[in-house]
Amino acid sequence: MKVLITGAGGQVGRALSMAVWTKGFDVVPRSRQETDITSIRSIASSLDAITPGIIINCAAYTAVDQAQHSPEQARTVNCNAAGYLAKACAGSGIPLVHISTDYVFDGKKNSPYTETDPAAPANVYGESKLEGEERVRACLGAHIIIRTSGVFSGDGNNFVKTMLKLAVQHREIRVVNDQICCPTAAGDIAEAIIRITSAITSSQNAGHWGTYHFCSKPPATWFDFAAAIFGLAGKKNHPVPKLISIRSAEYPSPTQRPPYSALDCSKIAQQFGIDQPYWLDSLGQVIEALTG
Repeated sequence: MKVLITGAGGQVGRALSMAVWTKGFDVVPRSRQETDITSIRSIASSLDAITPGIIINCAAYTAVDQAQHSPEQARTVNCNAAGYLAKACAGSGIPLVHISTDYVFDGKKNSPYTETDPAAPANVYGESKLEGEERVRACLGAHIIIRTSGVFSGDGNNFVKTMLKLAVQHREIRVVNDQICCPTAAGDIAEAIIRITSAITSSQNAGHWGTYHFCSKPPATWFDFAAAIFGLAGKKNHPVPKLISIRSAEYPSPTQRPPYSALDCSKIAQQFGIDQPYWLDSLGQVIEALTG
């Protein structure tokens, strides 16, 4: 079966493209230049050329602060394009795996969010991703939406790479210590998606459509995450700055972020047997790749 990966240039897309897949899957990674999901014509052309059995949409506008200034650009990719892709899948009878975010929640809860908790985004990025989810649900029954959190890897732009870069430039780094999320390695997300893809394309597991949460454990503040990054990077002789704990109100940002966005992942464990990995284990592998 052919697996079309849209947004293959992003962190999760690259991880999926480089992963070892179950026998029987032929992975076709497509960057935005090759398959632009904001274009109905580009989607149709790719489906005709590839004839995929399933599509995994990793394409997204993830610049959270920029989205506040360019809401239409965020919605074009995260909402409209997701709808175009879902509608094309519905017309061709193709299941869709679509990646979403913990930022669909406002963070006012103080226990992990379940899939049935009401979504209430606190910023444009979260709003655009929630609208994308709604478009997928409205257009296509055979879908899996995976909400995840704090994606990091050795590729692209992410918190780990930013911290390592800042450490070379500064002796002190101020890091927010009152926002709690669940850092998650792109490679771990890819492994979960591969297992889900295998399950939903087999006849005995074809009924588990819907929304699922997947992230690593335990929940951590960005300050906690930064401390772990430098704890590992220091062992590789990378510069280690002094970390200064600050509140969100002290950090210059135009965007309100959820103060608590940990995700409850019991549903994905029950339906697909996928357990939460420990982000510290995966972080060690990423630090080794970036500093080794």
